[in-house]
Parts: sequence; C-alpha cells; structure tokens
Amino acid sequence: MKHIFLLACIFFLLLPACSSSHDPNWEVKSGRIVQYQDAVIELSELVKEIYPQTGSRSSLTALCYPFFMEQDISRPHKTGQRISRAFWGRWTQVGLFPTMLFSDARWPGKKKALAEARQKNIDLLVRGQIVHFLAGGSTGTTSLGLRIDIYAVESGLPVWSLLQSGRIAGAPDRDYILTVRRTRMPEAAEIPLVMNLADSMARPILKWE
Repeated sequence: MKHIFLLACIFFLLLPACSSSHDPNWEVKSGRIVQYQDAVIELSELVKEIYPQTGSRSSLTALCYPFFMEQDISRPHKTGQRISRAFWGRWTQVGLFPTMLFSDARWPGKKKALAEARQKNIDLLVRGQIVHFLAGGSTGTTSLGLRIDIYAVESGLPVWSLLQSGRIAGAPDRDYILTVRRTRMPEAAEIPLVMNLADSMARPILKWE
C-alpha cells in the first residue's frame, strides 16, 4: 500500500511537467499519463541472388519503371506506382546512381524496356516486383515483399537481383498503474516501410565501387 501511495505522489508531482512540456511522446488523459512510442519496422534478411564481382556504379545512369504488382488486387498499377515512386525517391535521395530516371508508363516487357533505355543512353534498367503486399492501415499490420532486378542495358543481362520483405505492426495498449503505453502508427504505414526496404537494399549497391 505504501508503494502505491509513493507512486501516486510521484505521478502528481510529474503531472504539471508532463502537461506543460508539449512533448509529443507524452500526453495526460483522464488523470493518467499516456506514453506514445512509434511502431517498430521489422525487415527480413536481404537476399542477394545476383550481384556483380567487378565494376562501379559511380558513373552509371538508371531507368526505373513502376513496380509490378503480382497480387490480384484493385488498382494494382496505382499501388505499384505509389510504392515504386517512394522507393525510387529514396534511392535518388541517397545518390545510388548519378542519374536515375523514373518512367510513369506501365512495364512494357523486358525487350521494349531495354529498347527504350538504349534510346535514352541509359546504362541500367531497374525493375521492381511487389511479391506480397498487405495494407493494414493505421491500426493493423502492414507487410511488403519486394524483388528488385537491375539489368545492364547493353547486354540485357541482370547485374543485381535483390529480395527482401518487411512488416510494421500496431500493438494493444499496455496499462500500468499510472501510465498507458500506446503504439503510434503512421497514417500510410507502407511508406516508411518502403523507405526502410529501400535503405536496406541500397547498402550493397552503394559498396559497388
């Protein structure tokens, strides 16, 4: 009983500080402190099916198409385009290749895509496949599996083939005597998940020097 009384005293002493600090990770509701923590993103091990033994990315240009959605879902092209634009944007941000273009057109097939890349004097063709996608929104579990194939335009042969998946999941509130721990989910959970996958899949290519 004494321990509960002491905890209660500490709680009421901390209450003004928490309410006045405007810390987004803490909030006072109905006399209790709610602690928010961001949902954890979990990634599988990166699988490198094909990778080059020699060469360098430092002077290469690349063309990326919207990712192909393997699942039978509504509006697969729009979903693939949204995910691939976020992925492409992240690779562009980290400077994976000096020039990395994005095509809004649907994937025309490898032969036509290589022909278009040759016309534009592009060195590499990037094709992504969404092998699995589950949209959990802001409350459920969102999972995503990606396969990235990078082809040498001149020969048409693959130089990189990467496969990885990830998930971000909410969690029920955890109630304590004086506090509640609540998991904070992003509004569009697939976007930070895509960013993390893009960072992970970029690491081995960034070492291609």
